[in-house]
Amino acid sequence: MHYNALNTGKRIQKLRKDKGLTQEQLAERLNLSTVHMAKIETGQRSCSLDVLTEFAMFFNASLDYLVLGKITEKELRGELEVAIHTLESLRDSL
Repeated sequence: MHYNALNTGKRIQKLRKDKGLTQEQLAERLNLSTVHMAKIETGQRSCSLDVLTEFAMFFNASLDYLVLGKITEKELRGELEVAIHTLESLRDSL
């Protein structure tokens, strides 16, 4: 595995959209220009470790996830719990 700016940008974009934020809103909150934010999300610009750390703290995500796409056991458990709850709700509504 290695760092891929485009994949990192896509993960940041997904996290941003999941929070319901525009590029402009996220850029403002992290003190980045909107042009820089757009270039990060499209993989045209790499992030410094400082900027990646800001994203990680803002989204409560690990650097491993942002850089390599790896999720922690804790994050995986959380996703599984949400999926189980959703399935139980669907079952109960039948």
